[in-house]
Amino acid sequence: MQPELRAAAERLRRGVYNDNTIYEGIDHTKERDDDRRILATAYLRDNLADDSLPIDPEWLKSIGFKDCDVDDYLWMLVKGQDFDLQWWPKAGVWLCDPDGAIEVKGITTRGALRRLLKALTGESK
Repeated sequence: MQPELRAAAERLRRGVYNDNTIYEGIDHTKERDDDRRILATAYLRDNLADDSLPIDPEWLKSIGFKDCDVDDYLWMLVKGQDFDLQWWPKAGVWLCDPDGAIEVKGITTRGALRRLLKALTGESK
């Protein structure tokens, strides 16, 4: 968690704001509003509106997955890694390299796949 985000959350949790609008030269209303904005921005960034939607081919293609020429799956080379990520309509998500494949269980929503990609690459989709 970023230091600014953690500090805002901690101030809100502790309720450190004075009920007076201005107290000892500090505009507490603005500080509280700023902290709420910081938290709301972080929440919306990390919890996209479509996170709970199921994975589908059109969405996968929109984030960089490609059609396989010889079989019924979509794939993406994982940046910075020696394997690709495959999505099979009936079998789900798999990590694959020349030596084999590993099923990644529980990846059924867009949000879950985004979190997996972020864990593998450090980047958001």
